[in-house]
Amino acid sequence: MENEIFIPMTITQSNKLTMYEAVLETLNTHRYVWQDASVVAEAVRELEALLPQIRKAGATKATSLKGITTAKGTKKQDMAELATRLAALTTAYAAKTKNASLQAAVDFSLSDLVRAKDNIAIDRCTAIHDQVRVVLPQVEAYGITGTDLDTLQAAIASFQASIGALGQQQSSRSATVQSLSELFSQVDTLLKMQLDNLMLRYQLSDRAFYDTYVSSRITRKLGGSHKPVTPVSVA
Repeated sequence: MENEIFIPMTITQSNKLTMYEAVLETLNTHRYVWQDASVVAEAVRELEALLPQIRKAGATKATSLKGITTAKGTKKQDMAELATRLAALTTAYAAKTKNASLQAAVDFSLSDLVRAKDNIAIDRCTAIHDQVRVVLPQVEAYGITGTDLDTLQAAIASFQASIGALGQQQSSRSATVQSLSELFSQVDTLLKMQLDNLMLRYQLSDRAFYDTYVSSRITRKLGGSHKPVTPVSVA
């Protein structure tokens, strides 16, 4: 999931949007036919308002999470490298002083931290930080300073924040997918229940316009499923 790149829409949605736009183009081209019919004009205005919303939602859905996850991975690597360095130096001190409990408490390799689940990695790095803090005066001779511990604490906080940011983006993306689906449903209902039926009034009075509208309502197969939608016809 972390490296998922969202495509703008499904093939089916893209084909349907192409159909929607063809319908709107047909209606606008023949505006002189229906412009005096207020109910038709109102339905067309609703269609005109919905299509840009679909485009906007599709563009949002198309945005990749790759940049966010790359930054998150970098922060985890930085945190792990800092913690591993401090753990190694503290291990040297623990071995020198025969402090077996301290040595066990900081016994984590770089891969132990990088490959661990995010929250486990945070817990392990925090444990290293806390164990080293206790013996800081003794390990200063080994090259560890209070600044090193502060830097590790900041790296832990930064990585933790990146996890939250990714989760927020994923939640937002899920909401966008739902919104996109609802928008398509609204347009489908508008066309099927209103405009398709309203167009029947022009079946006899302007057959050319009516036939063009019917043709525009076909969802053409452009790499996806083909499902023509034809307005109800009067016998």
